[in-house]
Amino acid sequence: MRIEIQGPTSYRGRHARPNWLALLASIVIALAAGALGAVFSPGVATPAVHGPGAPTHSIAPRAATSTLSTSSGAWYASLTKPRWTPPAAWFGPIWTVLYVLMGTAVWLIWSERYHPGRNAALIAYAFQLVLNALWAPVFFGMKNIGGGLFLIVALWWSLVWTLREFSVVRPSAAWLMLPNLAWVSLGMALNLSIWRHNL
Repeated sequence: MRIEIQGPTSYRGRHARPNWLALLASIVIALAAGALGAVFSPGVATPAVHGPGAPTHSIAPRAATSTLSTSSGAWYASLTKPRWTPPAAWFGPIWTVLYVLMGTAVWLIWSERYHPGRNAALIAYAFQLVLNALWAPVFFGMKNIGGGLFLIVALWWSLVWTLREFSVVRPSAAWLMLPNLAWVSLGMALNLSIWRHNL
């Protein structure tokens, strides 16, 4: 039986049963990127995940309370930061929600198996996720403010690219990525301010 294409997405692509295991895997992969950042981010006791802009007392897994985390915490505490730096308690919960939204968004894109723009959207998403995971190792692990700034600017542009590709395939997925863009914009401004005040 031949299935006709209706617009950019096929009938099967729109009406196939949801793959909940794929959704779970997408969220776990997104959270894993945050867990990598948590290893390098300074923190204390409660499990959560981190992304660009995480402050010195942000929440991190117990496993991350190591010599590396302590060293980065002391270094970050010595930096001059702007008065509008968000409260430390915000970062863990906000990044956890953002990674769940990201995982859900990419799952929606992955589900559009017959859309011609699907692969480009998945590539854009993977690129921004890698940049997201690399920020904490560079900023905290290497104590490189300039390198962190370069990465977070690249991350911001990669998120714009991802939003553009997602909107072509599944507009609802692009909307799910908007909070991430807004939060990274704040993190970029914070990173820039720290760089300017600590030259």
